[in-house]
Amino acid sequence: MLRKLLCATDFSPGSEHALGLAARIAAETSAELVVAHVWHVPPIGFDDYPVSSDALQQMLADVDRELAAAAARARAFGVAHVSTRVLDGVPWTSIVDAARDDASLDLIVIGTRGRTGFTRWVLGSVAEHVVRSAPCSVLVARGRGEHTPFAHVACAVDFSEQSREAVRQAAQLAAPGLEGLSLVHVVQRPELPRADIARELVVDLDRRAGLELERWAAAIEPRPRVAVRCDVRVGDPASEVLAAVEADDTIDLIAVGSRGRTGLQRMLLGSVAEKIVRNAPVPVLVARRRP
Repeated sequence: MLRKLLCATDFSPGSEHALGLAARIAAETSAELVVAHVWHVPPIGFDDYPVSSDALQQMLADVDRELAAAAARARAFGVAHVSTRVLDGVPWTSIVDAARDDASLDLIVIGTRGRTGFTRWVLGSVAEHVVRSAPCSVLVARGRGEHTPFAHVACAVDFSEQSREAVRQAAQLAAPGLEGLSLVHVVQRPELPRADIARELVVDLDRRAGLELERWAAAIEPRPRVAVRCDVRVGDPASEVLAAVEADDTIDLIAVGSRGRTGLQRMLLGSVAEKIVRNAPVPVLVARRRP
């Protein structure tokens, strides 16, 4: 179960949504919640536009006041253990370092802003860097402000160990008694010169994937508190997972494992996980097991 969550906030509307999501999860799991803000004044602020010490003190006081208000909002969700932190430095680096320094931290919750609100990330954003580099799972908050339990979690499965961790965490986050958990595996079409052989191969892969998904569903430990269904699709993995979400408006969370050139520490740019996070209309959990 979750022990500690860190919610990174810059006091924007996106961060406010992330705070509500983090507080609801912390309250449900009896986890500790840390609300953190990164204090960062670019060097140009001092070189070309000097900032007086009084002004800096006022800005820090404003941060403390905003963090105290955020903690109060989290307590209103029923979170028993809430603390606040002011980090210093480059935002994404400071957030990742804070997670690395605290082995009890299981999940970072962070909002994202883009050119069309929550619809698309801006490449190079703080959220993107955190997802790529964090040593623990990251939940990217998206949506219209709802903070209700996750009714239906779709988990992308490619039968890797990273997928197994995503399934485990997804099963924990799905609310009992609602729609449950969908395991989604996508069979990629083979590029073969003979279409008839390619079709036969896809049919066989579809059948075998379905059987393997059923085995994964039966092996979820601890035994899932929610209904588990299996969905095998054919096509591009990221596109098909997103299509499954678009076709089912009960899905309110996507879970996906993270894979990259250095194991769990970095996602490959353009990976299935990253495409899903960039384009999903609902929150996305990028699941990692802490080293």
